[in-house]
Amino acid sequence: TDYNMHLPFLFSIIILYLAAITTLLQAIVGQSRLPKYLVRALVGLMLSVAVWEIAEGTSAIFPDLPSKILCAKFEYFGIYGVAPCWYILCRKYADSTMRLTKNLKLLLFGIPGVTVILVFLYPLSQAVRSRVGLDTEPWGDGAVLNHGFWFWIQIVHNYIFTFLGAFT
Repeated sequence: TDYNMHLPFLFSIIILYLAAITTLLQAIVGQSRLPKYLVRALVGLMLSVAVWEIAEGTSAIFPDLPSKILCAKFEYFGIYGVAPCWYILCRKYADSTMRLTKNLKLLLFGIPGVTVILVFLYPLSQAVRSRVGLDTEPWGDGAVLNHGFWFWIQIVHNYIFTFLGAFT
């Protein structure tokens, strides 16, 4: 198939890469300006966002499905690191003495960890993505994903910790 990259599509890829660079710069600047107890949570959050942006931009560049699937697998590292790191950052900001217990770490990172493992097992496991195909729309990024049952468990997990972080 012929893969034509339209100018607006190219701009969206550039914007994703610029956003990733900006995110990484914010992490670098934040390290020097924030109290030490917030630095790890901020860096984790910013790295998660940057990985998400870079993987999404890279996925849009490739025309073939196997490359898009590989980029999407790495994108999940970023996507599912955001909510736990956001929660930790907000909680530590509200209470600098807050400690991460083993149970809290398991609660925060257990479901995202299982999700990333299931994503890397695709197509053997279709718990996160039940079907993957190429988009035929001229303005689409080329990937069509149907979500499996575990995807929705992860979504609920993300929204719970995003909400709890925001209202800490």
